[in-house]
Amino acid sequence: MEGRGGCRAAGPGGGSGTRARGRARAGADRDQAGHDRVAGAGVGKAEDYLDYSHFSKNSLIKQLKYEGFSKKDATFAVEHLDVSWRKQAAGKAKEYLEYSHFSRSGLIDQLKYEGFTQSQAEYGAKKAGI
Repeated sequence: MEGRGGCRAAGPGGGSGTRARGRARAGADRDQAGHDRVAGAGVGKAEDYLDYSHFSKNSLIKQLKYEGFSKKDATFAVEHLDVSWRKQAAGKAKEYLEYSHFSRSGLIDQLKYEGFTQSQAEYGAKKAGI
């Protein structure tokens, strides 16, 4: 079989199958290395965000996607953080209370809107003193 540029494509039993598989494997290794590099950058970026603000898991994934990371890389990065989402909810609740007034239920609703779970939001409100 002739391929593009006059190159002969190896079919079943053709001699270059091993080389083709080797090239495909090397390409997959390069793809994985590229993914690992991007995912590592995502972890670093997520940690940077958590250094100055509080996020729910979902809102941090959305922020990384906004920064240009794919959903896959953003999710990978956030799932590989050593973070307590309950503590993040408590920190976010305190941030809100620094500049606005909330009832307990209003604060819990706001935290849920930010992507925290019901139990994380309740924990956050409790730790914030409401």
